[in-house]
Amino acid sequence: MNTLTLQATFCGLLHGLGKLAFRADKTAADLLADLPDTPEWAAVRGGAAAGSDAARCAAFARSLSVTADTPAAEPASTRYRPLRSIFSHLNGEHPGYSVPAARPDGALHDPVQDAPDIPAAVYRELYQELTGQLTGLQFSPAQANALLGLLESQCSALPASTVREEDRDISLYDQLKLTAALAACVSEYLQQADTFSLLDTPAELRREPAFLLYTADFSRIQRFIYTVHTEGALRSLRSRSFFLELLMEHYMDELLDGCGLTRTNIIYSGGGHCYLLLPNTATVQQTLADWNRAFNGWLNEQFGVQLFLANGWTPCSANDLCNVPAEASPYKALFRRVNAIAEQHKQHPYDAAALRALNRVQAIPDGTRECKVCGNSAQVNAEGLCPWCNRFANLSAQPSKPPRWRTKPKSCPARTVPHCSTPCPTTPIPGMCCRTRCWARRWPVWSSSLRRSRKTTMTITAAIPCCTT
Repeated sequence: MNTLTLQATFCGLLHGLGKLAFRADKTAADLLADLPDTPEWAAVRGGAAAGSDAARCAAFARSLSVTADTPAAEPASTRYRPLRSIFSHLNGEHPGYSVPAARPDGALHDPVQDAPDIPAAVYRELYQELTGQLTGLQFSPAQANALLGLLESQCSALPASTVREEDRDISLYDQLKLTAALAACVSEYLQQADTFSLLDTPAELRREPAFLLYTADFSRIQRFIYTVHTEGALRSLRSRSFFLELLMEHYMDELLDGCGLTRTNIIYSGGGHCYLLLPNTATVQQTLADWNRAFNGWLNEQFGVQLFLANGWTPCSANDLCNVPAEASPYKALFRRVNAIAEQHKQHPYDAAALRALNRVQAIPDGTRECKVCGNSAQVNAEGLCPWCNRFANLSAQPSKPPRWRTKPKSCPARTVPHCSTPCPTTPIPGMCCRTRCWARRWPVWSSSLRRSRKTTMTITAAIPCCTT
């Protein structure tokens, strides 16, 4: 990855944290001072006023992604307001709902009405945690992705701006991520064109087609997922869907690595579909063509015509991304244009080289049979499954939920106990017997069978942990 582009990415992620520092009664300079004192970090440590090319790219990107980019613009009366829920905009039916400033603990925190302001102590705690992590931060793309994950966990429930009420539904994490993506694209575009002087004329740079809006979408995804056998159909569906999700993540990681970017440039990913923001350079466009050709070639080798990845991209300017002029709706036209290109690729998926590869006559090895699930000719196992269907079956065989019953030590008179949420004072595992006192009890357990509508009852001997006696 280019050094200047990586510096611009870190500048986009870190310089905007001045708002968090300001709400914690600190400054951005205090936060950036904890970065390693090395030559690579000099452009980032200097802040927005450093004057380096990386800092200037980040400053231009920040002017596109926020409305008030100075922490001092936030008045004291609104500085600690909570993040508004985006769902409050749905037909105006949920006004006044805000996202609680809860730490990510795996639980679902629903928006609440009339949420109180975020205490300054919360910001001070987040500031201390961030500064502790920045001390050992390394200058590498992998660390940029790690920093992105840290900011997601810390800043997803914090508003990016509290100056205007209508701007309070954008989180600080989303603003930092978008700023870093824009800064990286501007850096790559200006380096190839060798026109860093455009940073001195922001209005002209806004009109430059410096960006590419890229999209990719798995075609025939429904047919691929629902090609399952009647035995264990639900688990097979889950494993195939999980495989496609991992495959899309791998596809984006390899594409971004080839383009010299990080995961900050991912706009959306889900359901076998993704949107990326890339720099409009000849190198990036050649990388897109080469990687998609290699990726679809691999899909043809492994799955034949069952799976295909359609893609498309279109150039755009900063004004298009900011929907300027609003009466022309360039932002809406941008997504319509790129989706039309991807749809056209779905209608014409193969070029001449791919068609020749699909119709090439290949020698059929001995022992080749038709898979009973997908129908492809391959070396099947004893169950009649090809290698890929066998992998999906093995993956789906893994338990999706933790076991309900825990096994007791051999010294316990009752070996099996139901999960107990009350912690035992002498053992770290909840519900586990401490081997001192146990009593057996007979627990009625209801079980049902898919083949029988009637229910039967059975009795399991279980032990009551001593911590509940």
